[in-house]
Amino acid sequence: MAFQKTKGRGVFVKPVGTPDLSGFRAVAQSYQDMAKVATGIGLDMRKREYNDLVRQAEIDGKTAGAVFDKQGNLVPLSNFDYGKASQAFNETDQKGIIAAYKKAALQTYVSAASNDIMRQADAALLASPNDPNGVRGALDGYLEGARDDLDPEVYAALAPKAV
Repeated sequence: MAFQKTKGRGVFVKPVGTPDLSGFRAVAQSYQDMAKVATGIGLDMRKREYNDLVRQAEIDGKTAGAVFDKQGNLVPLSNFDYGKASQAFNETDQKGIIAAYKKAALQTYVSAASNDIMRQADAALLASPNDPNGVRGALDGYLEGARDDLDPEVYAALAPKAV
């Protein structure tokens, strides 16, 4: 077989039998676009599930934050465990759900305890209207009892609001 150089030829030689690859780039781009859409749908579903779990944690936290016993006394807030956080797959999401639950429970408890303190202060004021020390003593007594019963974080949130 003789070999001749292609230098100086006007028409380039194309090997025979190779496929035309011009459409593969467009097909690859369309597959990549479909993958981006599918990933976006999955991320949106995950974000929606996370937001639903956070909303439910806030609702449950508000319910758990203000629990009263049979005598009508506020039960001290001491448990921040939230079992539904395990429904989230990611550990970071679980921490976010627990934080939302804890925040809602803490806010509700502090609000209910503040109302309880105001009710006791009103009762102390009605009992001795000319003695402001009675109101202060009722507050100090409530805070001393709360310091022993409550978690330090809960007490730290309650004390400034009560005072």
